[in-house]
Amino acid sequence: MSVSKLKYIFKKLYGCTVNEYIINLRLEEAKKILESGENSIADVARLVGYKKAGSFSRMFKRETGMLPREYRKKLSWSTTRLIHSV
Repeated sequence: MSVSKLKYIFKKLYGCTVNEYIINLRLEEAKKILESGENSIADVARLVGYKKAGSFSRMFKRETGMLPREYRKKLSWSTTRLIHSV
């Protein structure tokens, strides 16, 4: 099977390119790690396969609309609010 045929079939099956799929997997894993709050942003970037935290942060913002630290802060605020409302 040719590379172009494989790319075509992949996009038909998953609705995105192989690169988009990998980015989405990395970012979903990054969200889980960020939720734990135990790792620095640079550590999260490395754990999901980025060599530079800046590249990771730019991609995260492009895909989610917020920086990783903003995402973490929003989560902690939501969790705190939920705990205090119970």
